[in-house]
Amino acid sequence: MTEEIKVIEAGWESIYQELSDQGAPHVTKITGQLDKSTPLMYWAAGLSFDYMKELFLDPLRVAVHKKSEDEIFRLINQFYDTDIGFHYKKAKSYHREKSKEAKDIGTYSHELAHEMFLRMIENEEIEIPIDPDIVKPAEALLKWIADNDVTPVLSEQKVFGSIMASDFGLDGTPEIFYIGKLDVKSFVNNRLLIIDLKAAKGIYNDHPIQVAAYDYAHNQMVENGLLEGPQTEGTAILRLDKETGFPEFVEYNREQTDEYFQCFAHLCGYVHMDRQRRENDKARKKEQREREKEEKKKPKKTEDPY
Repeated sequence: MTEEIKVIEAGWESIYQELSDQGAPHVTKITGQLDKSTPLMYWAAGLSFDYMKELFLDPLRVAVHKKSEDEIFRLINQFYDTDIGFHYKKAKSYHREKSKEAKDIGTYSHELAHEMFLRMIENEEIEIPIDPDIVKPAEALLKWIADNDVTPVLSEQKVFGSIMASDFGLDGTPEIFYIGKLDVKSFVNNRLLIIDLKAAKGIYNDHPIQVAAYDYAHNQMVENGLLEGPQTEGTAILRLDKETGFPEFVEYNREQTDEYFQCFAHLCGYVHMDRQRRENDKARKKEQREREKEEKKKPKKTEDPY
């Protein structure tokens, strides 16, 4: 694959598409190998309680506070007449519904940020209509821009990178490729950073690893003449809080970013080796089926009655 890529002359877009067509994994698929179940488990359990709380406890608390006996008895009767099994199942799956909402808010927030950064790059006004569902993330983004010296250079840029397996103690293929899309490359207070936007409740352990992968790919493309401009000085996570409307900005210097990329490189190697294992397993099963077919074709031996 390496030699094929070197002779492509149509630009980085063609190389990116070639890698995508050949199944190069996306950064988020690679970092998805990390275990994020613990915070998500607490989140899902909390949502189940929230559902039951909103359904019954909150209205009952209000009625008790108002000392409205009729309303209290009505709610109790309503609760006991309710199909508890239905609401139990609803509460258990409530996190799926909220997860979809969170993904939608995250997608809309990214689209809004992309539009804002593009207008800043073109020196245009950034006053644009804001969907009511993402008012808080929009407020967080505007506040962060107002409180810092922000000069975006690229937004929603597709990148691809490769690592030499031997550089990270990995066996197998000499070169491992991956693809991705960085959110924004920007000068922030005179430091050139690759920034990943998040609308999650917190900054999780895979986030700095993810942005380090984008950073490495970007700098590699700059070094190979596929992107213009200087290499970056580090990375950052910009979290746009969906509830408070306040931003959380965490910056990682070059040393920290390189350490996080070391983690990504080993995850990348794991994904490659696991894919190779599955391909080998598939080939072995195919060989086994072929052997079984050949065995069935062979004439059966008959015993001599004498």
